[in-house]
Amino acid sequence: MRYDSVIYLVAVEKQFDDLMQEVEVEQPQRKVFANRYADGREIDDEAGQRIFRPDYTFVIARVEYNNEPIVYFNNERLHVSRADLSGERIRLYLSRDTRDGR
Repeated sequence: MRYDSVIYLVAVEKQFDDLMQEVEVEQPQRKVFANRYADGREIDDEAGQRIFRPDYTFVIARVEYNNEPIVYFNNERLHVSRADLSGERIRLYLSRDTRDGR
């Protein structure tokens, strides 16, 4: 399968700072080849309570994904809203998150 995009997966590790407050620390980015899909459909969240439209949808090899919550694409920080497994591929639904101010 040929890939048309490059994304960067980022794992997050929870650590404690000097004041013993839990903070999330981003691990080094990991380069992954992906196929971008123009997916304009609306998707229910896992509880079925909310409908969202992902900003980006990518398909990558299943072995490349280790539940990383953050993805960088074109220098834009995105969050994995949902990941659907289908055979040897996994479809990542990504959305912008303005809550953290990044």
